[in-house]
Amino acid sequence: LINQLYRLQLIRSAEALRPLGVTVPQAQCLAILNERPAVSNVEMAAELFVTPQAVSIVQRSLEDAGLVERRRDTADGRVLMTSLTDKGRKLFKRYDAAVRVSDDKFLEVLPAADRKRIKKLLAALIESQPG
Repeated sequence: LINQLYRLQLIRSAEALRPLGVTVPQAQCLAILNERPAVSNVEMAAELFVTPQAVSIVQRSLEDAGLVERRRDTADGRVLMTSLTDKGRKLFKRYDAAVRVSDDKFLEVLPAADRKRIKKLLAALIESQPG
């Protein structure tokens, strides 16, 4: 059931992101970078369950769009650290708002009390997970 919801949410997210010109993988990178100021490809790949090479391709497209910047890590010059630009932060806020609207539309088939309850239950599930 959760996997079915996940797949539906990916489809709905892609639809919500289309007008912003952002793909789901790009949005996932933006979301991680919104939570943390600078992230390496290896760290990002681990969070997204993909290879560092796949992350590098997505990050390059975000960099080309001016949404992120990549700099050498001061502690290890071989590592590129990625962070959001001001343009990236603004786009993330628009993305976040679009996804919230999409979530609300998805849940609107339920009575208000059930919507409130399901949000509370999902938040409890998320908070109960390690990491």
